[in-house]
Amino acid sequence: MLNPNRFYTYAYLREDRTPYYIGKGEGNRAYKKGKGEIGPPKDKSRIIFLKKNLLEEEAFRHEIYMIAVLGRKDLGTGILHNRTNGGEGASGAIRSYELRERISNSLKGRTFTKEHLRKLSIANTGRVISEETRRKISIANKGKILSEETRMKMSASRKGIVFSEERKESIRKSKLGKSTSLKGKTYEEICGESYLERIEKLRMYNTGKVLSEETKQKISNSKKGTVSWNKGISVPSKYVYTIKSPDGEIVLTRSISNLCKENDLNKTCMLRLATGKQKQHKGWTFIKREKIFEDSKTYDSFVGGKL
Repeated sequence: MLNPNRFYTYAYLREDRTPYYIGKGEGNRAYKKGKGEIGPPKDKSRIIFLKKNLLEEEAFRHEIYMIAVLGRKDLGTGILHNRTNGGEGASGAIRSYELRERISNSLKGRTFTKEHLRKLSIANTGRVISEETRRKISIANKGKILSEETRMKMSASRKGIVFSEERKESIRKSKLGKSTSLKGKTYEEICGESYLERIEKLRMYNTGKVLSEETKQKISNSKKGTVSWNKGISVPSKYVYTIKSPDGEIVLTRSISNLCKENDLNKTCMLRLATGKQKQHKGWTFIKREKIFEDSKTYDSFVGGKL
């Protein structure tokens, strides 16, 4: 059985006995030079061991501590030639633009065999990402804007994927009992704008767009056989609308849809009238809108009632 306390930290010294590299290792690691690493001095007396008989975690911590104390030349903080902050991985590493380009080009067009993908799946099964890691990923991705080309590639990669019933059930079970971070938040808190503002943005975005016949056919096929959840149901609004008819009669309503059906009016025009985007429709004019329900529970309990 391997001794868990087999690790150590070491330093390479210059001729003036100042350290130029700090490392962590086991066995004869201190005397070897890895690919792309700082080499040991020819004079072996300038290789010294800082701490011995450590657990790997302890060795990592001491390596990080020593690099932080002595500082790195590439960062302008000290005397060491170390190119990372120490510890497991490459934290703090600074890669040149040329190196990043070489890595990028070497990975382009790379494909994995089914066997390789299967092994990756097994290796990652049950892996739990810590809250700290999730926070770092979130911060790193905030404000990123994907190019149109990237979006198209992502879209193309997802097309044609069909989940098996087993997969669907697995996803459903994984979501059970989990509370969303958006629970209890209003639309404006989530999106940073009101619902009507969002609708107007979408309208402006889609104005002038012409769908191809193929796209129209796909939309048509996707809708065939489906029944809208609110078919035949008129859900009253949280607001009371005060509207003036062509005859001068003041009408109060909580359902623009019902008003339109009863008076042969265009619903889109009446909604624009109620939001101030249109002055009149067939002689009907908008006066005011008042909110009568401040919370969703009160509204939900009253839905279906009449004014």
